[in-house]
Amino acid sequence: MLKELVKIWDKDDLNLPWEKREYNESNSLLVDDSPYKALLNPAHIAIFPTSYDFRNKNDNSLGHVGDIRMYFEVLATSKNVQKYIQQHPFRKPAIIESHPCWQHYLEKVNILEEDLLLCKEENEQLKEEFREKVNTLEQELLLCKEENEKLKEELKKKVNTLEQELLLCKEENQKFKEELREKVNTLEQELFLCKEENGKLKEELKKKVNTLEQELLLCKEENEKFKEELKKKDQQQEGDMEEVQPQTDKAVHHHVPNEDVEMVFNEDAEMVPNESAEMVPNESPNFRGPSFSIGIPLSPIPKEKEK
Repeated sequence: MLKELVKIWDKDDLNLPWEKREYNESNSLLVDDSPYKALLNPAHIAIFPTSYDFRNKNDNSLGHVGDIRMYFEVLATSKNVQKYIQQHPFRKPAIIESHPCWQHYLEKVNILEEDLLLCKEENEQLKEEFREKVNTLEQELLLCKEENEKLKEELKKKVNTLEQELLLCKEENQKFKEELREKVNTLEQELFLCKEENGKLKEELKKKVNTLEQELLLCKEENEKFKEELKKKDQQQEGDMEEVQPQTDKAVHHHVPNEDVEMVFNEDAEMVPNESAEMVPNESPNFRGPSFSIGIPLSPIPKEKEK
């Protein structure tokens, strides 16, 4: 039936009501093949073929030249669909108990009623379960709200405590900053004074170093002079020693009295008596008389001369 209607609707006719997209009771018709609705609808608005039978598998009333198609062709051009159906019923008697299809529809209706009853019972069970679940959820929601309120209170207290601690911490930090600023200022002043003192010490040290360098230079010059004098004096002493040596050799080979004392050279290379000289007896068979030795002490060079 719907396929045949589609063929009609495929006709591009602007006069057809559905082309204007205006649907109301005057141009609309509900077409349904539900047996349940066939029992409920009045006979003059329920459109079914007169030869319709659920046992007839060869019903071709919807064919190309079928009665229903011809009926729809006329119905499509009517100005008022409902009135046309009332005035031109499709020769369909009402489905009553004497109708051959009544038993078939009744079974369908009973099945539908049983299904409906089961569906209602199931719906009731679902409602009960849903109510229980809703009650459980409401209780859980209530407990959750109470717990949330407690958590909010605890959180508020904790926030207040943290705010107070934060305030105290800020005050303590401010005090610490002040103390730190004072300490920094004090250290900066001490550093400034230390730098000034270091500058003064550097100046004094530079002056002292310059003085010591000058003294060292003078000392080196004096040492050079002293070395020159010492060399000259050593050369003079060597010359004196060369003159004294022959006389000493002669004095050693002559016999002298025992009361003679030993002679030594003093620092000026002069002959002087040596009080610590000892007489050395000569027991040789060729002894020719007493003799004496000249002791030259190896005394260290005086510090002044060494310098």
